[in-house]
Amino acid sequence: MIGVAISTHRRPDVLAQSLAGWAHAMPDLLVVTHDVNGEGVAATKNRGIAALMDAGCEHLFLVDDDMHPTSPDALTRYADDPEPHLMHCWGKSRLISDDGRYTTWTHPRGVMLYAHRSVVEAVGGMRIEFGRWGGEHVDWSRRIHAAGLTRHRYADLSGTRGL
Repeated sequence: MIGVAISTHRRPDVLAQSLAGWAHAMPDLLVVTHDVNGEGVAATKNRGIAALMDAGCEHLFLVDDDMHPTSPDALTRYADDPEPHLMHCWGKSRLISDDGRYTTWTHPRGVMLYAHRSVVEAVGGMRIEFGRWGGEHVDWSRRIHAAGLTRHRYADLSGTRGL
């Protein structure tokens, strides 16, 4: 089962646009976690992770409220790939390599993070001590890689422009 957790913080207009965009690529489960009290990105993402795990999702996508897929098969491309943790990345300044299957990066982007359920079972969620934001995505991917679960610390599928 594919689950998506959208994180938002007091941006109802942005969220509404995003939800409209998800209509053509609707996952099995879509949840919205609203950081209404300003707890921060990690706490909000962790609530999304918990909701997806509790629902039995095998493939978890953590996305920001200002993104949605531009192709109907975007989620299945990630879910069908054997790499258990990937993230949507873009730009040239952070790109290390593109081998035609994966792109590797010097630094992650947090707009869309994919993790197989086994990743969360092995390393848990994001650490909340980073405060409102900053470092939680980097740390999570580093911990996943340090646990030996991924070949690259920060990687995406090749050819995912626009997701």
